Amino acid sequence: MNGGTGSGIVTNGTLLDRHAETVPDCLDKIYVSVDGPEQLHDSIRGAGTFRKIRENLLAVKRAAPFTAGGLYGRFDGGAERAAEGVFC
Repeated sequence: MNGGTGSGIVTNGTLLDRHAETVPDCLDKIYVSVDGPEQLHDSIRGAGTFRKIRENLLAVKRAAPFTAGGLYGRFDGGAERAAEGVFC
């Protein structure tokens, strides 16, 4: 984005695929909350949500590759595993 200001969102990441084509034009950063490794995350947020988040991040990356990203995790390791191969 231009003008010296940026914009970002904090999201659970489950609906990013619906906006994958427009997100890169509107946002500089996406912060996704992840509760831990896949099994723990899914036990808290529902079966399949960890993989859904990862797939959605990949969809955004295909639209416009990000060079950095932010993921928040309550427990060590989950956020890093969700981001593997997603951000350069």
